[in-house]
Amino acid sequence: MVQARHVSHNFGTHWALKNVSFSLNKGEFLFLSGPSGAGKTTLLRLLYASLPLVRGQAEVAGFQLKDLSGRHVVQLRRQVSVVFQDFKILKDRTVAANVALPLEVRGMPARIATKRVNAVLRSLGLEKKALCRCSELSGGEQQRVAIARAIVINPQLLLADEPTGNLDRDLAMHLMEVFKQFHTFGTTVILATHNRDVVESVPGAKRLELVDGHVTNANWQAPDLEIAQTSELPNSRPGCGPDSHKGGRQ
Repeated sequence: MVQARHVSHNFGTHWALKNVSFSLNKGEFLFLSGPSGAGKTTLLRLLYASLPLVRGQAEVAGFQLKDLSGRHVVQLRRQVSVVFQDFKILKDRTVAANVALPLEVRGMPARIATKRVNAVLRSLGLEKKALCRCSELSGGEQQRVAIARAIVINPQLLLADEPTGNLDRDLAMHLMEVFKQFHTFGTTVILATHNRDVVESVPGAKRLELVDGHVTNANWQAPDLEIAQTSELPNSRPGCGPDSHKGGRQ
């Protein structure tokens, strides 16, 4: 489902990922951990093809990410959902309209889409907010809307960037039950988090730790898994990378 080989990514002179290699089979659950700025968000954005692959090779759901064309990016994203740190919901639209959007894009009949949206909203405790505009919601409620929109399409791969970050412990654990339920249906999940309780809520999940862009620890062994022994940066030359990263977390 996911393969990364010697993946590195830079923002100007700063290398956010350094020689990252690992693979994930269909139906597996992976936690990405590490301090802020370790490279977790950058890795998720690369896997979603919202950042170009600068160095190395990566494959997601059968798509090679190197020089991926616009048409193939669209096809990839029909199989991959993402929960962003900043939600990226449409605040002037209702909760139900936000969650239904990816189904509309896929041409799902309205009657079937409505049933699926209602079921997902119930699972996340949002059924009473369905007709509320997202601008009227709290940050935690907006986060749940973003999660609902991501899982409503039953993706092959779900990427989640700190999905419980704005929630109290009880609600965070409830949301993890939702993630685990979708995982049991065969969805592959990669979830970035700082929360130890969240990580321990999925026994048997794989764990990958990033520090300063390197993979520094993992709870499994495989020939394609590389654990950094040094903190050496990839070779770079001034002006050869993309423009400097402005804002956001890496």
